[in-house]
Amino acid sequence: MNSDIDVFGVKAKVYIDFDESLEKLGSIIEKALNLKALRYENNEDEPYDLIGYTEVLGFELVLRSVINGFHESQYLFVLVIFTTDCFKEIFNDRIYDTSLWLARYLSMICELKTIAEITNGESKKIVKFWHDKPNRMNEVIEMQL
Repeated sequence: MNSDIDVFGVKAKVYIDFDESLEKLGSIIEKALNLKALRYENNEDEPYDLIGYTEVLGFELVLRSVINGFHESQYLFVLVIFTTDCFKEIFNDRIYDTSLWLARYLSMICELKTIAEITNGESKKIVKFWHDKPNRMNEVIEMQL
């Protein structure tokens, strides 16, 4: 491969407000994203909680619960997506963060409340999305941390 070409990976982390089970949330996401069924197993590391996992098109998806929630404690689940075998890209800081896009997309197609955390140098902010069904639009709130 030509050494002048930079290859980039992708990551995303979206917190989700959902008051039912991990498996129920997983089935909603599977259907909306047209994924094969998530495989559920206990995490290999403490606290050994249940996680949903699948691989598709070179991406790994992990759905798990969040201990103590996120910020306002109602965001009890997190979906993490990253490109498979991207160690070189991580080491060379060549990873695109698509968390904002994924949070908005999941909010629209799954009608879920989602949140993405964005870090830009020293500043950190969170962006919340939720689907306003009667008006068929997404509401957005941005907060500086």
